[in-house]
Amino acid sequence: MEAGPTRSGGNHDTRHLRYAAADLENDWLADALGEAGFDLAAPAVVSCLGVLVYLRTETVQRPIRFAGGLSGGSELVFTYSTRDQESRLAARAAALGEPWQSASEPDEWRRRLSDAGFSQVELVPPDTIGSWYFAGRTDGLAAPRRGSIAHAVV
Repeated sequence: MEAGPTRSGGNHDTRHLRYAAADLENDWLADALGEAGFDLAAPAVVSCLGVLVYLRTETVQRPIRFAGGLSGGSELVFTYSTRDQESRLAARAAALGEPWQSASEPDEWRRRLSDAGFSQVELVPPDTIGSWYFAGRTDGLAAPRRGSIAHAVV
């Protein structure tokens, strides 16, 4: 398929874009990605934004270990919830049939990421996200009050 202009007007080469379906509770991510042509030996960025809270606590470590086993320089970015951040949002997700299944504290995330092979770990709480990305906005858009972001580098 030829790459065409994007909504932003720029051109992006999508010839190497591949989609891979994986059930993170049951499938090995490396197998699903390998079957789709992902180069497991090349550095990569793995994004799990809005994903890990839906995995069981015992399953959360699987995509983290996968990303931590990638080539040096690979990065993992994910959103997570701490136990005190669970709230009406979690209740609403559960009412829609998608309950949040896991939450961990920052010290637990640091340990998990270190155990998985990450050498650099940055955990960003909601108030910092707000000051970085939402300060000075005039449209009233505010950072989510719950949920944090983690960034780790192999």
